[in-house]
Amino acid sequence: MNGDGYTNLENYLNSIAGSGSLNPVVQITNPSVNTITDKGATITINAEASDPDGTISKVEFYRNNVKLGEDDTAPYQFIWPDVPEGTYFLVAKAIDNSGTSTDSDAVPVHINQSGDIAPWTAVDIGTPGLPGHSNLNDGVFTVKSSGNISVNPESFQYAYQKLVGDGQLVARIDKITHTTPLAKAGVMIREKLIPGSRMALMGLAVRGDGHVAEFYSRDTEGASVAETPPLPSINPPYYVKIVKFGGTVTGYISQEGTNWMTIRSMPLDANEVYIGLMADAAKENNLIENYNKSLFSQVQLEPIAPVPYRPTGVTVSRGTSDLLVSWSAAERATGYQVKRSLTPGGPYTTIATVSSLEYLDEQVEPGVNYFYVIKAVNGSGESLEYSEERNGALLGTPAEVVLIHDDFEGMNAGEQPAGYDSRPIPGIDQNHILVDEVPASPGGNTSQKLLNLYDDSTSQTRASKAFPAQTGTVIAEVDVMQTAGADYPRVLRLLDTAFGKQYVEIFSGYGAGCPTAYCFYYRNNDISNGKAVPLPANNEFKPNTWYHVKVVADIRMQMADVFINGTSAGTIPFHKDKGWPDAAKLSAIDFLSSAKDKVNEYIDNVRIGVPSMGAPAGVTTAVYGNSAQISWSALPGATSYNLYRSEGDGRFRWLASTQTDLSYTDQGLAYDKTYTYAVAAVNHTIEGDYSAAVSVTPVGPLVLHVDQQSGSLTQSSYTITGSINRMATVKVNGNAVQVSADLKFSSTLNLNHGGNTVRIEAADAAGVQAEPVLLTLFVDSVAPVISLNQHNGSVTAAVYTISGTISEPGKVYINGKETAVDARLGFTQQVNLVKGPNEFMVTAVDALGNKAEPITLIITYDTVKPVVIISNPHGGPGNGKDDQLEAGNYTLTGKISEPGSVTANGIAAQVNADLSYSVVVPLKQGRNRIIVESTDLAGNRSDPVVWEVVATKRGASNGQGPKE
Repeated sequence: MNGDGYTNLENYLNSIAGSGSLNPVVQITNPSVNTITDKGATITINAEASDPDGTISKVEFYRNNVKLGEDDTAPYQFIWPDVPEGTYFLVAKAIDNSGTSTDSDAVPVHINQSGDIAPWTAVDIGTPGLPGHSNLNDGVFTVKSSGNISVNPESFQYAYQKLVGDGQLVARIDKITHTTPLAKAGVMIREKLIPGSRMALMGLAVRGDGHVAEFYSRDTEGASVAETPPLPSINPPYYVKIVKFGGTVTGYISQEGTNWMTIRSMPLDANEVYIGLMADAAKENNLIENYNKSLFSQVQLEPIAPVPYRPTGVTVSRGTSDLLVSWSAAERATGYQVKRSLTPGGPYTTIATVSSLEYLDEQVEPGVNYFYVIKAVNGSGESLEYSEERNGALLGTPAEVVLIHDDFEGMNAGEQPAGYDSRPIPGIDQNHILVDEVPASPGGNTSQKLLNLYDDSTSQTRASKAFPAQTGTVIAEVDVMQTAGADYPRVLRLLDTAFGKQYVEIFSGYGAGCPTAYCFYYRNNDISNGKAVPLPANNEFKPNTWYHVKVVADIRMQMADVFINGTSAGTIPFHKDKGWPDAAKLSAIDFLSSAKDKVNEYIDNVRIGVPSMGAPAGVTTAVYGNSAQISWSALPGATSYNLYRSEGDGRFRWLASTQTDLSYTDQGLAYDKTYTYAVAAVNHTIEGDYSAAVSVTPVGPLVLHVDQQSGSLTQSSYTITGSINRMATVKVNGNAVQVSADLKFSSTLNLNHGGNTVRIEAADAAGVQAEPVLLTLFVDSVAPVISLNQHNGSVTAAVYTISGTISEPGKVYINGKETAVDARLGFTQQVNLVKGPNEFMVTAVDALGNKAEPITLIITYDTVKPVVIISNPHGGPGNGKDDQLEAGNYTLTGKISEPGSVTANGIAAQVNADLSYSVVVPLKQGRNRIIVESTDLAGNRSDPVVWEVVATKRGASNGQGPKE
């Protein structure tokens, strides 16, 4: 309370109380909201102001709360010259004659800097609310954008080049404006410059006060954007890379631009794409338009030579003295580098370069787990990525798996240790991690190099390294020395994920129940989110002293055994903050300096290991025909299982991997061949020992083969022959037949005429029966019968058709040439004739070979006219004119020159064998005209002969008189 009787708070509240005057009214009329102009331009700011109960004394003009100037005379105006680059919020403050003031609504304006971006081209994809902008100055690429890539339709600014074939783009993201949550920037490849195109983006996005890394993709045109789970604490400056190789696009991130972490891939089979830098403002569903200014540097676009594709299908088959590494062929490869490491994830050493698809590693030691990767090579270089990693140890030699083994001896002093992430990013003079020389004092560490967790401030320095996630037991070891006592620097922490939840935390400090000056502590659980508790035993800590700290963390039990310098310090529970679940996995080791004291922490010989995975037990096999089912019992800690098979050569070879069921069926096995199997458990990517081997020999079915088939026969005596695939008893129609040593048999049967059924069966000594064979045999000795539609004769045409039928299915031949037989057993054949007689032999044979009785057909080809003469009454061929004859029937006689028919006035004559003919013709009173004609057998017609006669009641008596 002050001397005036008021508290300080009351005086402050009184100072801000209004004067009783009404507030003035003010608004900016120029520029408009979200005006965009160039750096160096002049902006005239106009404002309107009025006061309902007084006058306006002045209007002040502000940009981002910094006063630009004022005007005390309407119209109120301020001219802002040479505007700098950036986004600014302009406000006009009206002050009336009572001193009461009002601020106008803020008017955002955006000032862009020029800068040629060639050979890049900038474009807005879609229709963002504000036009985007890109410029390049002094190696810094600026991309400004509104819009949102994650909505449909997308909209954002894109600075791109066209890429044909394979290539990659690397850039360091130096800044993303925190316009809205999820505002992002990154490197992108897209198929088209239209919304909804197939695309991939490796980027950083604003998340809270920090940033996350995500891979965004759209593998189907028009689909929604897919996102990977965000990787937290990936803050600028940070490198991003996007690579198009073959039909795949892959995104990477790196803290320093050399050691890259693969985030995700997507298929993109287009040969011509667009590659570039992008930014968006994560536009929300409102009327506000934000302008994200993102900065990139060290931008490098490079084509990729036609190097080989990444090898795949790597397997390691274990022997007692060697390891066989094999893989699938990689496209474009002419050779392969075999690389090996003692820890998963490398570093790898090339141990061989081969042209084949396998390598036998004989330089191996018992009790060591080796980790292999393959790189493909050709004249253009090596594959961009390693193959998948596979491990193996000699059979019968259980080997611990070392996940991290860092002694820092091979690293360069003064650099950040490879594989370690750190905070802050980037390191600063007061807080950073680096590889350093081992201090001369104190003694106790004979190494040359170590990791220096440098801390010369009250901020913390943090180092972290990830390892493959484990769900069983993790063994963590580290040598540590702190130069002075400090307030709880973390000596060793085990986390579920990098920068995630610390379930095991060992640290040094003082107080809090410590019986000595300083102690080793662990973080226990209580309602205050964790409590510092001295280790149960052997917990004294001395500054400037080297210690070896070892933690054996049992994830299943949520407990950890702690050892200091090889002596037990007790068993501790996992730490859990309020709301944390039990630890499902551990996958990172972490070190953290004091938040209060400036103390360096020296770290050396960092080691993460896991016990060798045991072999699955209870392995059994069952045979089902030519398939074998292998079953086994679950092994704690196993995430999947691999299966291996040996076919008698003593070498187990890979059969199947990533099996999550507890059984596997191996199909398509050869019968009567022995197969031996082993099962190995896998914890994430690391494989354990082989199980005890089990063998199977599939016994094939008894197979009966008969050489004959059902059909028709012409003879009743018939021999059945065949074979079996192993010794057995064979019966034909119930009668056993002899089987020879070569497993063949024969049986002769006497068949009945007509249908016969023959059953052949076999059974081995074990009673296994073969599928019986049934034959239906029809004995047929009846010859087919030919029926012709033609007879012997003469024709006048040179082409003649012979047709007929056959009594049963078979073949018909005319003069030896086969003639087609239709479904109704009919046949038709045209033949060419020569003048005179033509003889045709028609034969037939049925399906069994029975032959028909042949038929001979003679067809005479005749084109000569026959000649007819009248013997009586004239005896010559001429036209006769007799005297009178008596009316009535008259017998006319004569001869023809060849066989045929004769007519007189259409009346058929009788033709005799000697070719004479006679015909009775009627004569009527008066003149009669008789026309005699002849037609031969071929149909040729003679010239007509005419006889004219007058019939009376009496006439001459020459010739044969009339008949009453």
